[in-house]
Amino acid sequence: MRLLTHLAAALALGGVFACAAGLPAVTARDAQVSGVSLHELRSGRDRYVAKCSGCHRLYSPAAYDDDVWRFQVDDMTAKAKLTDDDVATILTYLTTMNGNESREVASRSAD
Repeated sequence: MRLLTHLAAALALGGVFACAAGLPAVTARDAQVSGVSLHELRSGRDRYVAKCSGCHRLYSPAAYDDDVWRFQVDDMTAKAKLTDDDVATILTYLTTMNGNESREVASRSAD
């Protein structure tokens, strides 16, 4: 039984990392261009992966503009049991990295 529990945990963790692999890494350049700290962007990416990948695939931040991301996150807040801090952190990541601020991010998302 214990082996089964460990196997299930490993598969779930593997799924989270597989989903995150498609997201662009946050760079110091992204932080510099956007004026948002690297720590904030990385924290937002980590929470996006942790809170959202358990139920559906992760979308690139470039998939939606700021208004759509705000709607999507607001719509999922109760279902995903997001705190106000989760919402703020995730939205900072998504709306900063969606290509509106950083040409580097936009060009990587187009690949």
